[in-house]
Amino acid sequence: MLSQKILNVIKFSKNQVYQAWNTQFLTTSARVLNRNERSEEKSNLYEEETSGSVIEKRESDRKSNLVREDDNIIYAILKSNLELTPWGMKKYFTKKKIEIEKQRQSFSQERIDFLGADLAVAHFLVFQGGKVKFRGSDKWIELNEDKKTADLPSFFNSKYILTAFDASGIEMYYEALDTLNNVPKVTHINFSRSPHFDDWFMDKLSSMYPNLEYLDVSDCPKLSERGLEALYKNSNLKTLIVTNHYKSAAFELTCMMLQDILPELEINIITPKEKMKPIINTYLVT
Repeated sequence: MLSQKILNVIKFSKNQVYQAWNTQFLTTSARVLNRNERSEEKSNLYEEETSGSVIEKRESDRKSNLVREDDNIIYAILKSNLELTPWGMKKYFTKKKIEIEKQRQSFSQERIDFLGADLAVAHFLVFQGGKVKFRGSDKWIELNEDKKTADLPSFFNSKYILTAFDASGIEMYYEALDTLNNVPKVTHINFSRSPHFDDWFMDKLSSMYPNLEYLDVSDCPKLSERGLEALYKNSNLKTLIVTNHYKSAAFELTCMMLQDILPELEINIITPKEKMKPIINTYLVT
């Protein structure tokens, strides 16, 4: 009888301790949840991990963060249905590089506000690797030897009127034309060896520079006779240098028609086998 009473007391005590511990555990977990909402403290990390609701909340937040990370390169690759092959990867990153470059070459109102149209175009071309010349000066301005600076004003200066620029060999996209706009005093342009210069490029360019006298678009493989037709609007054009890449009779016929419309125009048609460098250097020296 005595032993049974002792067992009952022990059993009762055990239940009381368990209930007290369980109540304390639940209370602690609730406190941890509240603290976690205000600020996550490392000292309570164990209680957080033992709470099922906290674990579920963290998992939900993790998934939400993954969805929001659109700029994450891995997420972008998976979302683009990329072909997971060396060729597919190369194609994807080449496309992304072109998109970034087009965005960088697009029109910037902030640049215009600080520099004005002429200096804005000059800054853009020089830091792309080109050269510019201003009214009253025979000096070509380009990047200094450090390839980071150039002798150009950092703010608007009305004395700097752009008259010529050399963008030969630069990968210029159609989007860059909006940046090169609003400089009507330009008379000399060199776009030779531009891989993306095409008929659309020529059509817009012919309308942007009404005083154009010299144009070098040699060694531009995407330019055809259809693009040359747009030059009839440039009545001041005196010199045109082009390349007949495909030895097309229509190309030469278009050049002849341009000379009929513009009697003072001299056209130099270069075959792809001829070297372009001597002609470009002659232009740069004069």
